Amino acid sequence: MSYRNRYRTSTFYNEGRGRSWGAEEAEQYGRYPRTRAAESLGVSTKAFDAGCVKSQYTSHEWHHVGKYAARIDYYDTEELKIDPKFWRGCAEVYKSKKKKEELETIAQKLEEKGTE
Repeated sequence: MSYRNRYRTSTFYNEGRGRSWGAEEAEQYGRYPRTRAAESLGVSTKAFDAGCVKSQYTSHEWHHVGKYAARIDYYDTEELKIDPKFWRGCAEVYKSKKKKEELETIAQKLEEKGTE
């Protein structure tokens, strides 16, 4: 296992998941790569992408991840989960009436909170 060096440069774990310290820190605050962000919000990656387009959300940060230290975008799930446009965009992708209604209900509740 590696440790943060005294110059605070990006250091990767030799064992385990292979993420930079910045990536580890981001995940503690609800910011994840695309697939894990979608999973944490309970939607498919296709729905996640549609929700991001609908809400005009773009990733604001990236971190080095993996064996070759690839640059991976990180998405703020805390910001997305309070945006009704995101949930409506996600709902548009699903064919299941139950899932559409579930996501639409989330969007409606968020809009009601915003008008109070």
